[in-house]
Amino acid sequence: GTNVRVVEARVVKNVLLTNTDALEDDREVRHIELNVDPGNKWSSGVRDSEFCDYVPGDIVNVLPRNRLSAVRAFLDLTALNGDDVIDLKLDDEAALHGHNQRETCPDDMQGQRSSEDFERGALNIKTPCRLADFVSAQLDVSAVPRRRFLERLAGYAADAAQRNKLLELSSPEGAADLVQYAYREKRTILMVFRDFPSARPPLEQIIDMIPPLRPRAFSIASSRQRHGST
Repeated sequence: GTNVRVVEARVVKNVLLTNTDALEDDREVRHIELNVDPGNKWSSGVRDSEFCDYVPGDIVNVLPRNRLSAVRAFLDLTALNGDDVIDLKLDDEAALHGHNQRETCPDDMQGQRSSEDFERGALNIKTPCRLADFVSAQLDVSAVPRRRFLERLAGYAADAAQRNKLLELSSPEGAADLVQYAYREKRTILMVFRDFPSARPPLEQIIDMIPPLRPRAFSIASSRQRHGST
């Protein structure tokens, strides 16, 4: 729905329930407990009635983060400095369609606007923040590369052979090759930057080209009447 509310909650328990040695697809089942007490510092001042009323079977959407190793690899491959500070907001149309289009606004409004974007779920992290933290929270570098991403990336490839290969993969004639490259070989956006090292878009374009990390939906398996604020 449109009434999205992002709440910071502290993880108080994270227990692996599955035997990793027996897994074939690396999927894990975990028991996770979150502290949603409105009186703790992680609750962002959200009133009890706004978030903490739930019944078993309700859904909680958890904002994921990229692994630290993936963030480091992304910064290395794009030659970006993770300690740089980024400050942006999303325009309403970009947020509606799930794109990371940047919109500038006056300096005295930046913090307010980015905070609003975070609270309504348009951004996964409040800005200003370190670029490394932004990449970890916002950019889905493990997503399967789409045709449009490869087509746009081709425009920044300095090497002619790499540019032509990207254009070939993103063309209608290269559809079968794209399926093989991206889906059957299980490529990610991060791998594409590795495969085409001469293609280095500026940061503003990278933010616009890479899809945002989407919330993961999980069923609530507890009762507020029994477990209180967790």
